[in-house]
Order: sequence, then C-alpha cells, then structure tokens
Amino acid sequence: MSITQNQKTTIEELIGFDTTSVNSNLDLITYVTNRLDGLGAHLTLDHSPDKTKANLLTTIGPKDQAGGIILSGHTDTVPVAGQNWSTDPYKIAESQGRLYARGSADMKVFCALALAQFEHIAKEHAGQLQRPLSLVLTYDEEVGCIGAQNLIDTHGDLLAKPELVLVGEPTSLRAVSANKGIRCFEAHAKGHGCHSSSPDKGINAIRYNAKLVDFVYRVGDELKKNGVKDIRFDPAYSTVNVGTINGGSAINVVADECVFTFETRPVPGDTGETLVTRVIKQQAQIEQAFADASKGSGLSLNLDLREYVSVPAFNGDENHTGSRFLISLLADKNVLVAPFCTEAGVYQKAGWNTIVCGPGSIDQAHQPDEFIELDQVKRGANLIERVTQRCLTAA
Repeated sequence: MSITQNQKTTIEELIGFDTTSVNSNLDLITYVTNRLDGLGAHLTLDHSPDKTKANLLTTIGPKDQAGGIILSGHTDTVPVAGQNWSTDPYKIAESQGRLYARGSADMKVFCALALAQFEHIAKEHAGQLQRPLSLVLTYDEEVGCIGAQNLIDTHGDLLAKPELVLVGEPTSLRAVSANKGIRCFEAHAKGHGCHSSSPDKGINAIRYNAKLVDFVYRVGDELKKNGVKDIRFDPAYSTVNVGTINGGSAINVVADECVFTFETRPVPGDTGETLVTRVIKQQAQIEQAFADASKGSGLSLNLDLREYVSVPAFNGDENHTGSRFLISLLADKNVLVAPFCTEAGVYQKAGWNTIVCGPGSIDQAHQPDEFIELDQVKRGANLIERVTQRCLTAA
C-alpha cells in the first residue's frame, strides 16, 4: 500500500501550521472545517475560554446512535525553540524512508490520515453508514489535555456512547490500554523581605518552601513503598517530581516570595489525592508553627497551593467489543501500557471505551529532527481505513 496524493497533501498542510501550544490552532481548524464544509458532516467548534483556540468535533452518519467510532488527535505540538533541527520543522522533509517535521510522530500524521479518511467516507459512503463516524481534533493536549477536557465538559453529550475512541498517539501501531495520569501543582510561599544583615526582621520564603519540597519527596518515597502498585508500569508506583523552584532577588536580600512546581503521575487506581491532602495539611502546620513562634512580631507567612493540570490515569477495557475489534486488526496483538499521559483517561472518564494506538514512535516525539517511518504512515493509513469500515456495518 502506498500513500495517496490526498493523504500526502493533507500531511504537508497540517505540518505547515505552527500550532505550538503557546500559539492559536484556529488557522488549522479553519482549514479542516473548510475541507469538510458541504459534505453533510455535523460540525461543532468548541472554543477555549479566551477564544484563541478550538476543538473540532465532526460527525457523519446517524450521530444519535450508539456504537460508533471516534478518531481522536491533538493539534498542538511542543516547541522547536532551542532545538538543533537539520531541516525546516514546519515543512515535510523526506529522506531514507522517513518524514521529518515537528508533529510528524506526535501526532499530525495521524490527524491528517484520519481527516483524509473521514473526508473520503463523507464523499463516497455517507449514505451507507450504519453507525456514526466522528473526527475529534483538540487543542492543548501537550499542556494538560485541556482541550479534550473542555470538549467533554461542554459537548460530551452531543454523541451517543461510541464503541471505540481511537486516540492516535504514536505507539508504533501497538494497542495501549492504560497509561498513568498527571497532576501538576504550584506551591507559593509569601514571606517578608528585608536586608540579609538582619534576617530576623523578615521571613525567608525560600526557607519555608524548602521545607515543603522536602516533604513532597518524603510523601513520594512513601508512595513508592506503600502506595498503589500496578506492575504493568515501570516504575510500578505513582511518581513525584519537583520540576522548578524560583525565589529571591539577590544574595543580600531575604526572599519575600518563593514558588516551586511539582507533579505526580498516578497509576490507575490512584487519584493522587493522598499527596494533595498531605501537602495542604503540611502547609497549614508550617504556617501554624511559624505563627506560634513569632507572636507579636507583626509578621505573617502565607503558603498556597494551586493545581493547574489534572488528567486522570487511563485504564481501558481490552475485552470490550470495540477494543477487541481494534486489536484484531493489528499485526502485533500484544496489549501494552504507556509511560506517557494521553487524552484517553479523559474519554474513559466520560464513559467512552478507548484505546490508544497510532503510527510513529514516542521515542521520536518532542525531539529535534522528529520523524516518522514511511512504513508506519502506510500501515497507519491502512488501519484507519479498516477501522472506519466498522461504521458501514450495523452495531
């Protein structure tokens, strides 16, 4: 099987949009809607709160009938800044059986193949559809699956329960039935600045947030030892990591503010609430201990915790009829788990049976000179074609 000219053009067009997560994806979404306009598809745009980005949900066939298929991909990519690329990251470069570009593996090739096939079905087989076929393109997956969560919250009731949501993340076309979640936090300490020659006249915010950093890791060690385990993963426990810490302005100034960020990646069966509850309790204890020790000083310490990313872990049902159907189409029928987070947990939480499977390797994602093997593109196109044919049969 070779790539059709339409598939190749669609890949080139989608790659050409710089949809780094800090940018808008509206030009790409407009391009897609223009291609589908007039084909009889139900088009729904779901904008971000600031209206700079949008999800697209489009369906052909009997949309109110359960048992359909959803092809789902995210439109945003990670930055290229600071990476040493050999070619223009926003133009496809073909060499030695590979396509090089930002988003080639993660995951514009899947989005392009899904769009091309959806368009083909809409043009040639719309009247034969026995089940709904939907295409979902989301924004801001790379920064916390924000678009998918907004889509489910605002428009999740537009579709009857599908038989399968195929999330086309790069898995080398192997089925993934589970992945860890992610929750990200910002811990803010507000103290009182002063000259470092008289530190007792101030409150060093770094000092108190440092206590909390140590506590976060102690809880992480406890989760490693006694927390929920899932031996399918490596590591088999919910991890904790402090990613950044910022505070202070000069060596001779007592820092009045300090902020650090940390994450947990919970395994299925763990929500991450143990860590959150204990950190909040520890903050209160630190504040109270300071207040007790500094009565009458007029100084106060404030510690605050803000969660800015929350994506549930994914634990799919590989024995569901939709999952078994997808797995039956694959050359490698071994079902895997993924160490990275995906939108699958969001869809599963909404009650939609989901499997992660797409062309390309996650090992190439986010790298300079990101690429996808042409063989993976061809096999991915074939898989999507066979998946969509499911909608031509009765549920």
